[in-house]
Amino acid sequence: LNRREFVTREFCLSCHDFEKVKSATNFEESNPHDNHNGDQECNLCHNMHRESQVMCAQCHQFEWMDDLGKGWK
Repeated sequence: LNRREFVTREFCLSCHDFEKVKSATNFEESNPHDNHNGDQECNLCHNMHRESQVMCAQCHQFEWMDDLGKGWK
């Protein structure tokens, strides 16, 4: 079993309240947790043991991306 199979969205949401996460990331330009791609696996962006990467950045550049901490690419 690899990490991506183990760390599922359900695993993350067993501790994290998705509605709180979604409201905390409701930036003026966009909300990465409420977007046109629908519900996604958390590990597409979030990583525990390496830099996290904003999946939205493959197509978009939003101002809030510049304010992410050093744990993000």
